[in-house]
Amino acid sequence: MRKPHVVVPAVPVPVLPPPLPTPAESTSLAGRRIAVLGQGGSARAIAAKLGAHGATVALHPPGRWNRLAAEGGAREKLDGVLVLLPRTAANPATSDPIATAVQCSPRWLLVLAPGTDPAEAGRAALALDC
Repeated sequence: MRKPHVVVPAVPVPVLPPPLPTPAESTSLAGRRIAVLGQGGSARAIAAKLGAHGATVALHPPGRWNRLAAEGGAREKLDGVLVLLPRTAANPATSDPIATAVQCSPRWLLVLAPGTDPAEAGRAALALDC
């Protein structure tokens, strides 16, 4: 008995690039000026993680965001701004942290969801700074 001839249609197979390399934990942020806009333990832990990689980190709670844009943005050039979004709705009296960060003209801007793991935030900052 003969087997019937089967024709398989040509289906394009998507070719995906290899994943981007993850920066090593030993990568340094020495000499980089980074502002962390946020409050609470997560913001402090993220600032400490970036500082452990050698960055000069300034932590700015919500009430000081306007001052960062007015003073820091014009006076010192920031390499990066990391915005940790609040868990609750922002007070209308405080400025929008993303708009404040953009006014500082950083090389990179990273916006994180509430509760982001500090180690993940550190790896993302290292990847952006490369």
